[in-house]
Amino acid sequence: MLPIPEFVRPVAKSVIGIPGRFIPYPVQKQVLSLVLNQAFREPLHHGELDFLEGAKVRIKVTDLCIDWLLRVGADRFVPIDRAQQADVCISGESLEFI
Repeated sequence: MLPIPEFVRPVAKSVIGIPGRFIPYPVQKQVLSLVLNQAFREPLHHGELDFLEGAKVRIKVTDLCIDWLLRVGADRFVPIDRAQQADVCISGESLEFI
């Protein structure tokens, strides 16, 4: 992979962050629900995430302006209103999540 010049990073982050800033949360919630429940289908089905059942988990990707709040059910993630208090928060920049 080629190194990314430093002047490109701020521009790229501002462009990549557009969905978090401009797509309404209700729309993000629909997509988020589909993607997370598909991606974690097997662990949810096999009970590997049972320890989170009932918890409210906030996921924040700071450089992308993403702030999601999810309730973990027995077999699925349910996006909920962000104004609620989270039980746990996972936060970082996009590269840390990758």
